[in-house]
Amino acid sequence: LTKHLSHGQWALDTLGAKYELRETYTRLYKERLCIANEDGNKINSVEELLELQGQRRDFLPQKKFFQEEISHHGAGKTISIHLPSLIHGLAGAALHPIIHIAVGILSKKEDVIAEGLAYLNHSYLAPIDTCNTNVTDHDQENIAAASRHRREQVAANAVDAALAKTPSAPLAMSGRFQRAMGGLLSDAKSVHALRDEAHAQIPLDVSSDNAVVDTKTNNTKYTYIDRLFIHILRIYVGTGSNDYFLLHGLHCAFSLQVIFDEYPSLPTKVKMDGSNALKLALVATEWIQGYQAILHDWKEPWERITDSAKQDLSPP
Repeated sequence: LTKHLSHGQWALDTLGAKYELRETYTRLYKERLCIANEDGNKINSVEELLELQGQRRDFLPQKKFFQEEISHHGAGKTISIHLPSLIHGLAGAALHPIIHIAVGILSKKEDVIAEGLAYLNHSYLAPIDTCNTNVTDHDQENIAAASRHRREQVAANAVDAALAKTPSAPLAMSGRFQRAMGGLLSDAKSVHALRDEAHAQIPLDVSSDNAVVDTKTNNTKYTYIDRLFIHILRIYVGTGSNDYFLLHGLHCAFSLQVIFDEYPSLPTKVKMDGSNALKLALVATEWIQGYQAILHDWKEPWERITDSAKQDLSPP
């Protein structure tokens, strides 16, 4: 996919980069691209589309399906129809599909939105449904009450186990990050541990209108996505590592907010499903990237940091 080319071009344009720099970026990146495989039959129904979900093949037929959907219904209606069946799998392809959809929205390019939706179905990766397993909360260590050292051990052991597993066929040729993500999300014990860690790091109660109650401050001013965005921003900046995949998580949180802001009529359930999927994916990303400690002492309150970040990064 051309994701980094389109994402980079949008970022450079938004930052006001000169034409020569954008052309140089395009020329250098195009050398890394290859011709897309034209194989795959035309997709004639949603059922046929979902048969390809997460199989990481036949991208072009999926793109053409969404191009036709947007041509018939418009981008907003197409997103409202299909996002409910796709949003759980946003962890696939290192969180890029949601970013791609947002770039399409911000650049007002429906073809990029179609690519993003196809990408989300193509690389769909959702956590296993732990309700259908024998693992329960009673079988789990209380991560929230554990020391930082113990939580580091839990994270490292879970990632090692995830990478030791034989990856599913669609992920067999993927890099370390995606194989680790697939291994974590396909294991019920790991998913329980990720949820416990997420609750320990981001102790939020969610209300019916998608606002949140911070259990430490009882503040309800911000949405769930606001809190997730500032959480991963704090991790990305605070570790001082300029970590590539933590940055993906930050972009994904921002991009999900772009989608929700652009289409405010999306059902609350879709917003909550997306927020919960992102929350788990962000913690999994922290684990995979070494569960790095925050080096800088953040003393500003959540509210000031959130307002500043939203002002600096709000869509043009």
